[in-house]
Amino acid sequence: MSFEGWTHLNDQQREKLFDTILGKGNSFSKVWLLQHIDFPSIHNECRLQIKQYYNGPCGAVASIQAWLVKTLLFGDVGKIPRHLSEKEKLIELRKRGLIGALSEILFSVTPYRRGPVRLIVPFPPDGTIEESVFYNSWHYATLYSVEALHDVISRHFDNICRYGMVPLLCSMIFSRGADRVHIEAAKDTLVDPAQEDCFQPLVNLILTGRAVSNVFDAPKTATEDDHPKVAKYGIIARSTIGFMTSVELTNKIFTVGSHFKTPFLPIWVIHGDFHYSLLFSDSREVISEEPTGQKFFWYTVTSSNGTLLNKQYTLTVDTADSVSSRAPKMEDSLKVVRDCVNLRWPSAELGIQGVATEKKVCQKSHAFSTSSESSMSTSK
Repeated sequence: MSFEGWTHLNDQQREKLFDTILGKGNSFSKVWLLQHIDFPSIHNECRLQIKQYYNGPCGAVASIQAWLVKTLLFGDVGKIPRHLSEKEKLIELRKRGLIGALSEILFSVTPYRRGPVRLIVPFPPDGTIEESVFYNSWHYATLYSVEALHDVISRHFDNICRYGMVPLLCSMIFSRGADRVHIEAAKDTLVDPAQEDCFQPLVNLILTGRAVSNVFDAPKTATEDDHPKVAKYGIIARSTIGFMTSVELTNKIFTVGSHFKTPFLPIWVIHGDFHYSLLFSDSREVISEEPTGQKFFWYTVTSSNGTLLNKQYTLTVDTADSVSSRAPKMEDSLKVVRDCVNLRWPSAELGIQGVATEKKVCQKSHAFSTSSESSMSTSK
């Protein structure tokens, strides 16, 4: 291909990005390098849930999934052509949703959300290649508008998804500025180089555009112009996407503020039991009113013989019933969601309506219908 309009990312630039994410002198392991940004088979119930391949990147995967849900449920992906087959419609829907989500994430991390975005895309030669050759194939485009970014992601969609998480994270750091991110994260790393897990600053960067380390509300006087110390490394404004953690029950230092608990949209990244997942509803009313039986959807993963499989729950949250009447038996993983729901709505009861896994479907129940174009092409 022609590299007109693209700039080669040199070793010094890449190493600075890696140092910011992992700490000086560290490199990404296969857990991150093999984390593509793609989906399971279209014949699967979990076909609109981004696939997680290994333990470690769950915080980043859940946060990107949150923006994808936002785009599909509350954004505008346009009308899907009627002449396409159902399979082709689904593929097009996934592509449009992911392009929109990635565009929004990348532009939101730029200072003051004004751009430019520096989008890194690998263009390696065909076939198996050495790591050094792969990194040498990285180029970046400097893009000054969401429209231009959307267009470039669309044209290089396959490479962006295939080479996945690492170039995308580097694009975020490059676009925001490595030094700025390092200061926001209180000079901590974004990924644990030993355990390969996400740290909270990376989740906060994807969700809010700022790589701060805390989840409580910053003082009201703090702004984007201030040093993160002024904001006590907290969340400076109400977020579009929310965040909740069950850790709050046992660690008051990790108390989530209202900026995260009451986001603009009913979408929350959930943290607990050393894992990140996603909880959301298609009902905006639950942001301002107590839920009374509305459906929620929880996207997580389960392990089967050492392989991670997507798993989705259809839940109901109801504050009209007593919490004490909840059924005594509940999966350990669901207790994290229950705890987070009760932190947000103390009198709520959690009910299970259906469960779907990537290979085995217990009950057909998912948030999105591919048979209805109008449900995806208009804002709700």
